[in-house]
Amino acid sequence: MRLRSLTVSVPGGSYAVTLGPGASRELPRLLERRLLPSGVHIVTDSKVARHHARGVRRLAEQARAPVSLTVVPAGERSKSVRELARIWRDVIRAGCDRRACMVALGGGVVGDLAGFAAASVLRGIAFVQMPTTLLAMVDASVGGKTGINLPEGKNLVGAFHQPSAVLMDLDFLRTLPEREARAGWAEVIKAAVIRDEAFFYWLEGNMERLLARDPATLAYAVEQACLVKIKIIEADERESDLRSVLNFGHTFGHALEHQLGYGRWRHGEAVAVGMALAADVSERLGWVGHE
Repeated sequence: MRLRSLTVSVPGGSYAVTLGPGASRELPRLLERRLLPSGVHIVTDSKVARHHARGVRRLAEQARAPVSLTVVPAGERSKSVRELARIWRDVIRAGCDRRACMVALGGGVVGDLAGFAAASVLRGIAFVQMPTTLLAMVDASVGGKTGINLPEGKNLVGAFHQPSAVLMDLDFLRTLPEREARAGWAEVIKAAVIRDEAFFYWLEGNMERLLARDPATLAYAVEQACLVKIKIIEADERESDLRSVLNFGHTFGHALEHQLGYGRWRHGEAVAVGMALAADVSERLGWVGHE
């Protein structure tokens, strides 16, 4: 299967989204021919590290720049001031300067955390998103929203910091637990609901093949969900108006995550329930009909 390339063009920076099996193997070429970093710092979590950290580190080393690594605990609790500060210090101790590049290798938690670290350390360095979960591929890795949680709520501290590139290697999904995969489909369905009716009905007709992770069907679904998000963020990069539709299900979803305790529910699970609650409230208020 050939790799697919999508382009994101926003004032904060234009970049390519490369999607398909083996997309991670584009990392050396990206580093050597475009980014030319003085060093590469990889951020991942303890679960992803067991499967992918060694291979991605070897890919990064082909760019002939020093490579360093931070492994944070898996789970939502790592989106914290404590882990953010640990990444900052690891970057400095590794000798990185402002020409260095950070690689976010993991799910949405790692993408948000590493993205914010890249936005803030040394007043901002480049970073590459390498999402390893379905949810991160269709949601967190594209758009430049980064951040951490506070005890008072989710994503309350962060920055808009667009990646230099996004490499979506569908091979990473082979090691994704079934619960994580199903949580990711919530964000895919959300994209269809808010923007693409034809895609929604396509999902209905292909759900069995999607749940079986058929490569071609999966690639098409991820691409279409990404296209929905790209069109929205290109029209409203900093969520001043239209981009708020991407939060469908998130108001209730974030409240559920906060009240239940971060990590008890997957983010996609909370969003799925949040979409159902938002639709119910909308119907009660007479904003939508019922069929």
